[in-house]
Amino acid sequence: MGSAQALQRLMLADAIGRSLPLTVLRGEALVDVIAVPAELAADD
Repeated sequence: MGSAQALQRLMLADAIGRSLPLTVLRGEALVDVIAVPAELAADD
């Protein structure tokens, strides 16, 4: 099982827009999800 730090290491520029399969713990269940990172909007 990974950590928040491992996920953060995946959030590089080349990950933007790509599907990233993840397994997360929700309650007492492991759930497989697909995350697609997007660039953060600039604060105006």
